[in-house]
Amino acid sequence: LGMMTAVKLADQAFVRERIMDMPVFTVVTAGVGNAVDITENHPAEEEWQVGTFNIMVFLDAHLTDGAFVNAVQSATEAKTKALAGMQVADPATKTIATGTSTDSIAIAATQQGESTPYAGSGTRVGKAIGQSVYRAVTEAIENYRQRTDK
Repeated sequence: LGMMTAVKLADQAFVRERIMDMPVFTVVTAGVGNAVDITENHPAEEEWQVGTFNIMVFLDAHLTDGAFVNAVQSATEAKTKALAGMQVADPATKTIATGTSTDSIAIAATQQGESTPYAGSGTRVGKAIGQSVYRAVTEAIENYRQRTDK
């Protein structure tokens, strides 16, 4: 798996853990200079800075196509919760950001074991994704802030 990013690779986090007996490995690179609140209108002419979240989640699980879709939603919810907790703001609207304008998420699974039809927030897989992504995004934002003093 490969992703392209414009942020410094030093602003990354690796979280490898077992949550609810689910092995999960999450990699996040972060930059919040391009933070945006998707629920707000933005001025027509905006000056954007480099910044993005690249989230990669690796699971030892067998996910159906639908569960992969749910997994992306679980990861997105966790990212948004981390941004709120870290008080990351959209510079144009001064409201809490929901992400950046160039975020990306990839979910990978070994496709071993019993098939998991759902990976939403009410499932073991979804909770593992959410907790791991939350920790990794928080750590990556902290690394970004330490380096940039933002």
